[in-house]
Amino acid sequence: MLRFNTPDADRVRGERGVPMRSRVRALLAVGAIAAAPALLAPTTADAATPDGTPDRTKTVASGETWEVTEITRLDELVVEDGAVLTAPEGQILSLTVDGVETGSVLDGTYGWTTVIAAGAYRGDIVLTPAAEHLESFAGATFHLRQGAYVGADGVVEGKSVLSSVRGGSLTHAYAQDATLTSTGEAFNGFFVADGASYALDNLHVAFDGNGRLDFASYGAAMTGAGNGTRLVVAAGDNTLGDWVACEVKGLIAPQIQFDLRLPMTTW
Repeated sequence: MLRFNTPDADRVRGERGVPMRSRVRALLAVGAIAAAPALLAPTTADAATPDGTPDRTKTVASGETWEVTEITRLDELVVEDGAVLTAPEGQILSLTVDGVETGSVLDGTYGWTTVIAAGAYRGDIVLTPAAEHLESFAGATFHLRQGAYVGADGVVEGKSVLSSVRGGSLTHAYAQDATLTSTGEAFNGFFVADGASYALDNLHVAFDGNGRLDFASYGAAMTGAGNGTRLVVAAGDNTLGDWVACEVKGLIAPQIQFDLRLPMTTW
């Protein structure tokens, strides 16, 4: 079952609404998981000091720009106000802490891309520069980031933030019992495209933040796009029946709480 957490009414009513994270634009079906290749895992590198020894801490000072050119692992990252973290041209940067995507904010009220916010981050930190994934809508081009981008030949690691996909199995043909959690803005879960055939079984997604724009699939839990793309979604732990559901939890001020399970088909 897809899971979403929405802690306040603003995120339910406006552009921050949970439905913007549940967009599916391809053939959606309930089916079984087939045999597939072995588990994928992100390759990371430690930052290094001038003498070559691992340095697991990093401070980016105000006025300084740090270009992250490869997947980098840290224990502590301090980004001061006025500091800039960036990726090489044609790439976009994501940050995970203990497997949770975080720290990314839109570059404006109507932002088309994200930047890493100032702050102190501690834990198992992974910085991932991935190839930009561009989607256009209404004359605007949006710079998507996703946990896993799936193309015709399977998961495209160069377009994926694999450190955000936790638990279960992630292969080139399916993901099973995996969890994705995001507290940043405009982060995508699975994006299946280019005529790929892919299966999701018992996927758990908890995205808390601005999903930005439904029509461009900007900030969606899962998206299927393109001719010939087939996205198969198998029901997980839905206690109401053997059907795929998007679970939406939220609060309507001042104290009305709700828990909805929305079917992914037969609307």
